[in-house]
Amino acid sequence: MNYEQQENRLDIFKRDAWTCKVCGNRLSRYGTPQLAHIIPQSKMYMKKYGKEVIHHRKNMVSTCCLKCNAAVSINGKDLLIEKKVAEIQKCIDKDIH
Repeated sequence: MNYEQQENRLDIFKRDAWTCKVCGNRLSRYGTPQLAHIIPQSKMYMKKYGKEVIHHRKNMVSTCCLKCNAAVSINGKDLLIEKKVAEIQKCIDKDIH
C-alpha cells in the first residue's frame, strides 16, 4: 500500500469517527480495521463502473472485521447501486473527495 492509499484509509476512518458502520464498535489503529466497498469490487462492477467509482471514498465505509465487511455490500440491488454510482459520479465531476 502506498502513502496516498494509507492516507485515504486514515481519512475514511476519521470521517467515520473510528466506528464500524455495521455494528457500531470502536475501531483501533492497532487492531484490524477494514474498509468495505458498498458497491463490491468484483470484475463485473469494476468493468461497468471503473476503478475511480469503485475505489472512491464515498463507496467505502469503516468496518471492524470480515463479518461486518461482508454485511456492507449492496451487490445485486440495482436501484441502490445506480443511486450510489450517481452520487459518486457527481463528486467525481465536481472533483470532490
